[in-house]
Amino acid sequence: MERLKEIVHFYTTHLYLVDYMLILFVFFLFTCVLLLCIFLRHKPVAALLIIALNIIICFLIYTYGYKFID
Repeated sequence: MERLKEIVHFYTTHLYLVDYMLILFVFFLFTCVLLLCIFLRHKPVAALLIIALNIIICFLIYTYGYKFID
């Protein structure tokens, strides 16, 4: 429990509003693409490929976005 308290304290004191906006943007993008994959439920290979690309692209957006912000 103490470790969780330290983590929350770190993120609330060291991250700015733009960092939280980037996190929310990546989460929103990830969620929207996953919702679009619902329409591909009859083509599971295509849906799996899109989900895999979604994970990679969201990771890259977050990584390079965070480097761009700093």
